[in-house]
Amino acid sequence: MYRILPLLLITFLLPAADRYSWQKSHATVLPNGELELKQEPYTFTAGKTVRYIDYENGNDNNPGTREQPWKHHPWDKNAKNNAAAFNGICTYVFKGGVTYRGRLFVDDQGSAEEPIRLTRDPSWGEGPAVLAGSRKITGGWKKGAEHEKIPNKDQVWYLDVDMMPRRIYQVDKQGKAEPIVLARDPNWTFTDPAERTDGWYRWENPKFWEGNNKTKIDGRTYHRCIDSKHIKGKKEDWIGAVVHTEYGPVMGNPFPSTVKDYDEEANAVIFGGPWTYFGSENMWTDHRYYLENKPRWLDS
Repeated sequence: MYRILPLLLITFLLPAADRYSWQKSHATVLPNGELELKQEPYTFTAGKTVRYIDYENGNDNNPGTREQPWKHHPWDKNAKNNAAAFNGICTYVFKGGVTYRGRLFVDDQGSAEEPIRLTRDPSWGEGPAVLAGSRKITGGWKKGAEHEKIPNKDQVWYLDVDMMPRRIYQVDKQGKAEPIVLARDPNWTFTDPAERTDGWYRWENPKFWEGNNKTKIDGRTYHRCIDSKHIKGKKEDWIGAVVHTEYGPVMGNPFPSTVKDYDEEANAVIFGGPWTYFGSENMWTDHRYYLENKPRWLDS
């Protein structure tokens, strides 16, 4: 029996009128099946209270005006002084051509009549206003890694940061960004845009349907995935590594998980799943994976 009633109720409870832009159709289907765009031009709209944010040149001690903008949005935990103390219904204008770097945690609530807006005024700054969850790292690089497991240590440049990056890009003077490959195993390269997992390792996991690729730690079930060709060595070689793996039975998009333990006899790494961080999913035979975050993989 399929439980579709809640979905139907949600559909019927949507307002008849188009209250939000994402409820409207922004294209017309032509007789030949092509789409003809009918987007409305952007117009700057502001509420009664307006505050301005310039991440590059603003200061949280300022009053938040266009002439004296803040650096941080009040919802940013890095906000200080006047910016941090502000709350309520407001239109927040981010300067064009400036990239805001940080995380915003919503602390206020607007209404349909008086919404809270995060927007841009085309007359203030040039170019798009960008909200980015990334961090910019410049300077401080040192040559010559110290870790004994890193090959060719004298050729390695390093920088200590207080985070674990998932993606790193090198940006040239023209602003073009190129991805930098993280230290990983296997060190594959993308050859087919339609199949980006080509070159990854594959789990053996024999008779996975019998549950023999599961194990319990402190009463909780974890994945125990086997690869006798590539998973070899001692516990310290694997614990703390990050494994990215496909899984089943549905929505098998590769997810990252930290290796919690290592079974030397079975050539298996032990880690949690993406949802409850335990073993509710299944890694089948030939599901693909790769590993990151061990010094010995910094080999190119």
